[in-house]
Amino acid sequence: MNSLEKAGLIKSKRDKINKSRFNYSLTEKGIDLVPVILEIINWSSKHDKKTAAPKEFINRIEKNRDHFINEIKKDLKNKI
Repeated sequence: MNSLEKAGLIKSKRDKINKSRFNYSLTEKGIDLVPVILEIINWSSKHDKKTAAPKEFINRIEKNRDHFINEIKKDLKNKI
């Protein structure tokens, strides 16, 4: 996690209830990786028979990739 934070992909906040824990969220820079991550997931679904990606998720990527990416990004930005 430390290297992801140093790279500016995630940020951490101490948990309000359990002060020994940290909660992590994506930064704008991390959110910009959504298209790349979805492509890797989609590639995996085609080439790895043991992929953990649910078929419904893959269908959403293949049906309307750009809309799905924008939906995910919007959701993530609302959590920043």
